[in-house]
Amino acid sequence: MAFEDFASFIAMGGHGLYVWTSYAVAALVVIFNLVGPWREKRRIQASISRQMRRETAAPKTKPVQRSAPMKPAHGESV
Repeated sequence: MAFEDFASFIAMGGHGLYVWTSYAVAALVVIFNLVGPWREKRRIQASISRQMRRETAAPKTKPVQRSAPMKPAHGESV
């Protein structure tokens, strides 16, 4: 189908609104399918980075040393 000028190309023989709306919706879907996973990847990477910083920055605690249990005094029963 040949068009005489650019305006008739945009009008698409009276179907321009439908055609260009369809193209716009398709373009939005493609953009969403590209940007969505990219943002999710960045969110996951930031979460992992925060977790790594917390784990490496956490003070190294010494294990709790417990005293030996008290032995009963001589002659006491347990």
